[in-house]
Amino acid sequence: MSIIRRRPYATPTSEHVKIGAWNIMNGDDMHQLPAFLPDWDPAVVIHASVPVRVDYAGVLADCHLGPDARLRLAAIWTSPGTGLRDHGDLIDLDSQNINDQFYASVRIDGTLVSHEVQLTTQLVLLSPGKSAHPLAPKLPGSIVVAQTQTLQLEGKGSRFPVEVIDFASTYYPDRAAWVLYWDEEDLHQTVLGHMCLYINARHTRVMRAVSQLQLEDVGIREAIRLDVARTLLLGALNHDEFLHRPQVFAEGSVGAAIYAMTQLYFPGTSLTQLGYEAAHSSLFEPKLQATLQAFWDI
Repeated sequence: MSIIRRRPYATPTSEHVKIGAWNIMNGDDMHQLPAFLPDWDPAVVIHASVPVRVDYAGVLADCHLGPDARLRLAAIWTSPGTGLRDHGDLIDLDSQNINDQFYASVRIDGTLVSHEVQLTTQLVLLSPGKSAHPLAPKLPGSIVVAQTQTLQLEGKGSRFPVEVIDFASTYYPDRAAWVLYWDEEDLHQTVLGHMCLYINARHTRVMRAVSQLQLEDVGIREAIRLDVARTLLLGALNHDEFLHRPQVFAEGSVGAAIYAMTQLYFPGTSLTQLGYEAAHSSLFEPKLQATLQAFWDI
């Protein structure tokens, strides 16, 4: 659903600011954002983009702004489930932009969101320039246009199970930070019943990273995300059944979830090719790091 709010000052007409539909980006592939993301889990990074066409002169005229006014196009995400928000692209506009189309994008770490994500496109006033019109927006930061599209995350998928335990009471090394518990020999088992990311309760830094989501711990969350993706993909790509008959795995199964990961992370690459690369770590590891954009935003 899109939401457009009226402002207590002059705003541009839809003829001069045309905001398109958000799109999900998978590598070089792009398709329209659905109402919900099936098979989503916190290991998935959401990369979305929205096209916006701005007639700059038309906007200035509609808003009664001076010719030296400056505007900014912003892509913003908010997750009511976690209370977190952040921005993606910030594109500054000026009189050089006559009637240009822009693409504003966001990259959202799946560990930062829950239940739904609100994707908002804003056109914000940076400077009103020389304008004395009473209806012109005057304060820097005034939102000239805002349009929001909501993405439901739960869908048919399940959140990745995470549990905090004391490794000293298990057969895991008590100095280990985390471990992914799963049976890589049986991909027909369900994700919820037979897979869990265990966090060592004695490792306070890692516990904080996955529970409080502080910015200084983003590197730890990136390492966990990369490790989980690597473990699942390498385990599945070692199975002939997964490589040659992925359709046999029922919805909600481990095999189906990992197959969805391959389609998300490696669109256009066959399972046979991925299996070959997985057998050669010098090929697979850098490819996985690149597709996950690991550690680039730290």
